[in-house]
Amino acid sequence: MCESPPKSGKYFYDNAGDVTEPLFSAMMKLIEDTPTNKENGLREFQNRGYMLVDAVYTPINDRKDDLRGVEILRWYQILNEDLTKLTENTNAPLILIKATVCVLEQKLRKGGFAVLNNNIIIPFPSTGQQPNFFTKMSEVLKKANIQL
Repeated sequence: MCESPPKSGKYFYDNAGDVTEPLFSAMMKLIEDTPTNKENGLREFQNRGYMLVDAVYTPINDRKDDLRGVEILRWYQILNEDLTKLTENTNAPLILIKATVCVLEQKLRKGGFAVLNNNIIIPFPSTGQQPNFFTKMSEVLKKANIQL
């Protein structure tokens, strides 16, 4: 789970985007796929049973972190309802990406969701954070005994 659609418009699920977009590129690297275009990569991501959702449905990445956290918490009920519909049960594993999204970890757990982070903050894979993203994501997956 990520924060929100970016204000830049470079949305993960936009087929017209480029395979080098930071989040898309990182996710493809995680699943060891090298698609020639986003459509193929997104299809493979889905075929493997993965999905990426945002905590908030409107861009908030231009706000200060504390205001983002407030907005994320404000949208929680809608997110909870949507996650329940999308996953059919609360046992589907969730991984939270970005510190601002981690404000939801305890709330999601109390709601019965299987959040795998266990207080590990996974940074968004851009602005030099790509190595940290892979290190932290690997740590979370290893602790949960999940191999992609």
